[in-house]
Amino acid sequence: MDTPDEIRTLQHQLPILYGEAVNSKIKLWDISVFTINHIPTIITKHGYIHGKIQTNFKPVDIGKNIGKSNYINPLQNAFNIANFIWVKKKESGYVVSGHPAAPADELAEPEDYNKNKNHNPSNMDVPSVMLAHDFTPFTPSHFSSAW
Repeated sequence: MDTPDEIRTLQHQLPILYGEAVNSKIKLWDISVFTINHIPTIITKHGYIHGKIQTNFKPVDIGKNIGKSNYINPLQNAFNIANFIWVKKKESGYVVSGHPAAPADELAEPEDYNKNKNHNPSNMDVPSVMLAHDFTPFTPSHFSSAW
């Protein structure tokens, strides 16, 4: 896919995931969304650290719900697919960082993932619960109290 006229622009990068293989080697897995010649493409890289890394390309040239009010363009569709795959891979046992065999420069997480790591729950303003109103029996005006 690397041709001289190719225009490649990074659109979305998710954190690299690490996992341990059954042979005790460390696996890495990376997914990102590029536009290649104006076509959104999901690029997945996987393999062993200090080993061969395989790269897979998946162009996403159509959106979803075309002609409807909830239309999703191809780029947003590629973002959604990449996020879904990343979450599934993380749920399967891969971790974002913290593995001792992972390179130190790849362990840094984006700021979005570090926002709530050092929060103190005692300093947070907890909203109060909305209680129910007092119960007053409903008596319409057309009923008389003679009943």
